[in-house]
Amino acid sequence: VRPSGVVDPPIKIFPRANQLPQLAAAVRERAARGEASLVCALTKADCEDLAGYLNEIGGCRADWLHSELTAPQRAEKLQALQAGDIDVLVGAQLLREGLDVPQVSLVAVLDAGVPGFMRSARSLMQMHGRAARNARGECHLFADAPFTDAIADAVAEVNRRREKQRDFNERNGIVPVNASAGSSSSSLSLFQVMAEEIAEERAQIEGSST
Repeated sequence: VRPSGVVDPPIKIFPRANQLPQLAAAVRERAARGEASLVCALTKADCEDLAGYLNEIGGCRADWLHSELTAPQRAEKLQALQAGDIDVLVGAQLLREGLDVPQVSLVAVLDAGVPGFMRSARSLMQMHGRAARNARGECHLFADAPFTDAIADAVAEVNRRREKQRDFNERNGIVPVNASAGSSSSSLSLFQVMAEEIAEERAQIEGSST
């Protein structure tokens, strides 16, 4: 449980049909409230293409993030999201465990129903967790039925955590509040986090291909 009282973001599942206009509308809604969004795509090309769509057609201030950027470039884009200079950042696996951006109230996962490591229950939970420090947090999965076991497992675990946190809040009279913004030195930790994640992703992908 969290002392702040923030309940794990609910997971909402949407069909892939019309996912891009729906995603753009969700990002604009958060931006109007001064909140940020993260979108998790599968490939580097998807990241760049989707950011382009959100900028040119979706009416959002979007940028992309993936491992071909240098560490300072990646941190600069994350800081732009924290500062409100952009509305949404589109990335692949770099948007998983360890990124601390309390302004994020929406995490959207495209192709959530694709079987494999990139959309395993563990990966979905880690991506979902990027919105867990915001009291308005939500996680949107875009996937078509029948849903994978990974999606079912992730939803079940999130619901279990939500119920546990609600019980804790009620027993202790806690009203959920957003976590405070990261410190000015957070860029260094972001460098370290992303370097570790890149190494982890490469190792797991190489291991699965042997």
